[in-house]
Amino acid sequence: MEQPPIEKPVIHAAGSEADFFFVTLDTDVVESIVDQLFEAEAAAVPNGGETTPEATRFAELVDLWNDCQEYLDNGGAA
Repeated sequence: MEQPPIEKPVIHAAGSEADFFFVTLDTDVVESIVDQLFEAEAAAVPNGGETTPEATRFAELVDLWNDCQEYLDNGGAA
């Protein structure tokens, strides 16, 4: 990461595994993420066409990142 993690409250006891970061992504990067996740979802579906837990998880991630893309497409406004 180019920036340090967001500062934790003084009473916070967890280590670096609980770090949070601000991340700035442009629409091209988000679109690429959506495309890659969509391909991973398709690859996780066997030839028979029935879904798998892995494909379902990728589908959920595609939906979340599509929401992010829509947010950016609307100028960052809800």
